Amino acid sequence: MSKNNLKIQTGFTLIEVMVALMILALVAVTATKVSSGYLRTVDGMRTRTLAHFVAQNIATDLQINAEKSWLTSVKKQTIKEQGRQWQVTLTPKEFTGSADKNLQRVNIHVVEMLENSNKTGTGTELNISLMKSEK
Repeated sequence: MSKNNLKIQTGFTLIEVMVALMILALVAVTATKVSSGYLRTVDGMRTRTLAHFVAQNIATDLQINAEKSWLTSVKKQTIKEQGRQWQVTLTPKEFTGSADKNLQRVNIHVVEMLENSNKTGTGTELNISLMKSEK
């Protein structure tokens, strides 16, 4: 064979280009799944943080107005705070280990109300103790 008959090939073959594109597509799909999972986690953390702020606000109101807000049964309410709708459940609990009737334990359960439905989303719980002043 003479040097004139040899053709020097440069560049990539179609198969090499297809394999490279397939690898790039797999990396892109994996990166998309990881980032969407991360965004869901961050959104859930933000919602739980806001729910905790709502629970702390309710706890403060209960503690400031302990005389008026003494609970005898479970109380449910829907409130709008932090730009969202929240379902709040206040559950009175017995104060174990104390015979003092001026002490009350309250469980505050706050969950986000999802838009356009009666379903609830992420939330938080907070337990507080209330004390009535003796008069």
